[in-house]
Amino acid sequence: DLFIVSLGTNDAFIPGRFTEARFTGQLDTLVSNLRQRCPTAEILLVSPADSYRNRRDRNPDLARLTAVLRTYAQQHDLAYWDFNAVQGGYGSISQWRTSGLALNDFVHFSTKGYDLQGLLLYLALQDGFAAFLHR
Repeated sequence: DLFIVSLGTNDAFIPGRFTEARFTGQLDTLVSNLRQRCPTAEILLVSPADSYRNRRDRNPDLARLTAVLRTYAQQHDLAYWDFNAVQGGYGSISQWRTSGLALNDFVHFSTKGYDLQGLLLYLALQDGFAAFLHR
């Protein structure tokens, strides 16, 4: 079994509200609950996509949150996929919007964007499985 946990956009959205300690505590609770209920399942943490606040302001808290997720995954032996980097990194949501992959709110994807995100995740899982088989 595999839990794919993609989170963080809402946690980092409101200016001044995100704290590493609170987010780590919430992540601890989630991971503990998943492991308690399904101890043999693997967990894949996925970083949030790039997004803007108020349709124009880049969100610096996303970088902080992504760093927390990456570190947490390493410290707790969890798989991690940096979708933010795959998407194009900080500021890439405007390119996704221009390409019709994101909506005018610069937060949510269009159907095409979510389809692409799903395809990219599928390909990453396939690559990871192929690497596992060739170890």
